[in-house]
Amino acid sequence: MTNEEIKHDLRKQRLLHIAKTISAKQMQEELDPLQTNLIDALVRMASTNPDLTFRFFCLMRNHTGLISGEVREHLKTVCGLASVRLPIAMFDQATAHMRYIARENSLSSVRRYINYMLSEDDCDAVEELLDSHFTTCEDCGEWEARGEFIETYNDGEVCRRCSEYNYEYSEYYDSYVHTESSRSAIDRDGDRITIHCDDEDFEWNEDEDCYVHNEYSGRIIGSYHSSKGNFCPIESPWTRANSFYISKIVDINNPPPRYSRYFGVELEVEVKHGDRLDRATALNDALNKGIIGKSCFFENDGSLSNGFEIITQPMGLDTHAKFWEWVKDANLSRGLLSHNTSTCGLHVHVTRYGLTRLQISKMVAFINHPDNRPLLEALARRYGSNYATYSSGKRIGNALRDGNNRYEALNLEPRKTIEFRMFKGTLKYESIMSAVEFANALVNFCSDQSGYGFKLDTKSFMQFIETPAIVNDTKHLRPYIANKLESQ
Repeated sequence: MTNEEIKHDLRKQRLLHIAKTISAKQMQEELDPLQTNLIDALVRMASTNPDLTFRFFCLMRNHTGLISGEVREHLKTVCGLASVRLPIAMFDQATAHMRYIARENSLSSVRRYINYMLSEDDCDAVEELLDSHFTTCEDCGEWEARGEFIETYNDGEVCRRCSEYNYEYSEYYDSYVHTESSRSAIDRDGDRITIHCDDEDFEWNEDEDCYVHNEYSGRIIGSYHSSKGNFCPIESPWTRANSFYISKIVDINNPPPRYSRYFGVELEVEVKHGDRLDRATALNDALNKGIIGKSCFFENDGSLSNGFEIITQPMGLDTHAKFWEWVKDANLSRGLLSHNTSTCGLHVHVTRYGLTRLQISKMVAFINHPDNRPLLEALARRYGSNYATYSSGKRIGNALRDGNNRYEALNLEPRKTIEFRMFKGTLKYESIMSAVEFANALVNFCSDQSGYGFKLDTKSFMQFIETPAIVNDTKHLRPYIANKLESQ
């Protein structure tokens, strides 16, 4: 039984009983002692506080189903017995206001009305009824239905109003913590949570400027998308050589800024044995020299069973070539899985700066053309998935007009990047570098300066990556494609 149902039932029972008593024929002859006490209480109330009497009858109308005319008659009867003049016009003028009062009455008001209306003996009987369904809030003392209370961190029980205004919900405890005792903290996995200040599993950490779990060894594995906003492109000889102006130079003394092409890689891995935090810590020490985010971040991902996502800073091809050397180190890659899983993917982001609408449209058309599928599946090492879908209807003319979603093989939803999502996860150096080099080669192939115009087929692409302009940037891609296509 809900809180509102219990309150309504209790009020209706008591008020209906009083209403019937007042309206009974030959009232004084048929009243038992308890009913006589009720009438006496109402008469005393009417003689001392007509307004309170009026409010009571409005409550009676709202909670017993009595119509206004019946309430008018009962009001006249009680006022007559009390020899009190109560203008009936008052009933009509203040009906709306009194309805509001009736709706807003709290459970504590029920106790007050009982004290006003009932004798001491009858009050004890009602108290027993109240106690079987209600108890009082530990904070404010208001009545609340049993079963409707909110449990707190210290196994206390408070009403819903107090929980809303004075407490903060903690997912860590799955209960409510008083705002005066709540503290921001970091759990053992590095996630931000709310705790109680008396929790002995946490202690203050000056570096983090908050409480941290005793088993926390640094924010190695962040929450999903926690690295967002913390990216800092890493310049290199390759990015400087591949920099460009977006707008024309008008003033030679004040040229516009130059932009470079960067690539960010997201690689999902599962930890086959052992603790995933230990594996991430070892990688952080090796790749970031212990400084999280120096070259990459580690994040939780809900699609993984017992793993994490490795997210690089934006880099050029030369920096990626050095960074991913770690997968060749058995000490660092031992115990990690990526290709031989059903959960892991490899995503490559390329910056949008300098890419024209036509260039992006051509990229979409190339990725989705059915004739290019053998090439893409050889590179991706999988035949599409729910997380990287192809659409054979994508053409240059409708590539940007038709709706795109984040789970397409070429995801256009990010504001600053374009994401290649088709690749299966891998811990092989050649596979990773081929994916990054493919993203760069396709951007160049679809540019107006590539010399291939609108020839968006595999044969033209294979010819393009052999040209002197791009050959140095496809040194992993070319043999990788050749081997994959020969084995098909």
